[in-house]
Amino acid sequence: MAHFLLIHGASHGAWCWDKVLPALTAHGHSAEAIDLPGHGADRAPRKSVRMADYQRATEAALRPGTILVGHSFGGFPITLAAASTPGKVRALVYLCALVPRPGQAFRDWRSEAISPSVSEAQVIDREAGVARILPEKAGAVFYSGCTDADRAAALARVTPQPIAVMTEPVEFTPPEVPRHYIRCLNDKVVFPDYQRAASAGWAQTHDLDAGHSPFLEMPEALARILDRIGAEPNA
Repeated sequence: MAHFLLIHGASHGAWCWDKVLPALTAHGHSAEAIDLPGHGADRAPRKSVRMADYQRATEAALRPGTILVGHSFGGFPITLAAASTPGKVRALVYLCALVPRPGQAFRDWRSEAISPSVSEAQVIDREAGVARILPEKAGAVFYSGCTDADRAAALARVTPQPIAVMTEPVEFTPPEVPRHYIRCLNDKVVFPDYQRAASAGWAQTHDLDAGHSPFLEMPEALARILDRIGAEPNA
């Protein structure tokens, strides 16, 4: 049995894993999802949220032997948490996720990873320090492949995304723990070509015929991949 800590991406919260948590439990694993600062039910002032806050929240939820799963922008906090507390992290799993680069901010290479459709589906509120999703445009981008009901439910729960975390260079030494990448082949947010390039040469890659939100579109298939990862002795 493995223990999974699931970290959401931009504008989302722990709620996005609601279908995956029971699926992992059914496979015999334990699993937890958290709200990063300023997301979901967390009420941290979004304008003041920084990457260090994401990292600390992730570290605080770790326990020894955790398999850390990060979706999309969640690739940043899982990497930083593993780099600072390697003894607690058994493996890293990047789910159509961004893989940070030491010394660089996400904005430095955003264009090679993120579809222009994302900019069209959100508006930047610089005074508030956030990006706000436009529900009328975001459904087909973030939730392609999802049912109408799941799409509507997700769009009702997304929150403004703090933008300061995307402009901060991140300093870290790449953690020496096993890494897995789950590539979503129909992703309309994170380019599939980026996902392939980011995971090139990795020993463990997995493919899902899904869009950017496999936790809603195909939670059982996602849980089966995570189950296989959890069953590996040197995950």
